Amino acid sequence: MGAGVPGPGPLESGSGACSDPSPWPERLSVRGRATLGRGWVGAIVRTTGVRTGGVAATARWGSGPFVVEADEYAGNFDAYRPDVIVLTSIEWDHPDVFADVESVRTAFEDWIRVAATGGTAPVLVANVADENVAGLCRRLRTDWPGRFLITAIIDVPSQRLDGFARGLAEEFAGDTHDLAPVLLGRIAQADASGTTVELYSRAVLGEPHTVRLATAGRHNAANALGVIAAARALDVSAEAIRSALAEFEPLQHRMALVGELEGVRFYDAPGFPEEFKPYAIGQIQALDAYLALPESDGVSWTYVSPPPVHFAPGQRTGHYRTGLDHPVTGEDGQARISYEDYALALVDEIENPRHLGRRFTVGY
Repeated sequence: MGAGVPGPGPLESGSGACSDPSPWPERLSVRGRATLGRGWVGAIVRTTGVRTGGVAATARWGSGPFVVEADEYAGNFDAYRPDVIVLTSIEWDHPDVFADVESVRTAFEDWIRVAATGGTAPVLVANVADENVAGLCRRLRTDWPGRFLITAIIDVPSQRLDGFARGLAEEFAGDTHDLAPVLLGRIAQADASGTTVELYSRAVLGEPHTVRLATAGRHNAANALGVIAAARALDVSAEAIRSALAEFEPLQHRMALVGELEGVRFYDAPGFPEEFKPYAIGQIQALDAYLALPESDGVSWTYVSPPPVHFAPGQRTGHYRTGLDHPVTGEDGQARISYEDYALALVDEIENPRHLGRRFTVGY
């Protein structure tokens, strides 16, 4: 997550921008998920009285803080020059672009270093509970001109929080040897309805606070720390932050459970046509039944699954590829095949069985 992206004039691209002038930097970008970027950050922006205007969108007309998710995929974030970067994790999410996790970490490092050129000194809000983020910060701390603001969800007794914070502040002190501000969180209670987090930071909040988040999960608590730290870096009051987090309503869930097979859950997105759900659930149950057949029954079966969306009449090309339990996708990331080539794949399997006793998938 980052904050501070040069916009192309009055029309700024991203997940949010403000139409009213404010004392904040003119640009605010977010590297994170929707709950982190458009959710909590947006809630805090609104609580401070700054209008984001209208429904959520990827472009806004006006000036003021500019919030956007900064994606490392294929250099998508290279154009951004953030004033505040919130880095929650570094993961090897895109093996089609990055050879390994070190390549991902290097991409983040290059981007963060470029953000500090031209005399600027960005703030890096870093979740050092993530080992890859911590490793990147250790590489940056010797010569990067920006400032660190360290966050972490930890599991230590309250009487040890002060010493723990001091250790992190010293470990991630910048090249000027100034202690890095640290914001720690400890989960006091967690259930399906949300998470209660105890916040500790002399440098960031001044005194301990407790917040109740309407989102469940340790990762959401870690994301909330990043949002709190970024807001404080932009001089948002602690009271405004607490109010915004308390009032924040989670984004609508994206998935609904419709079945389970061998420990793998199958979901459908909101908006899935109700008239098709019985067929989808029925197919899941059918495959489950086949897989449950004992070998002693002597039943010979094969289960073939077409692409979930792009499956329609077309041309017979005579070419296709097969997979097992995941859709076969092309270079554009989409799974598709025509009825004609699907029929060819099915006939080929009948004539030359290669998937007896299991499911396979077909695509281009």
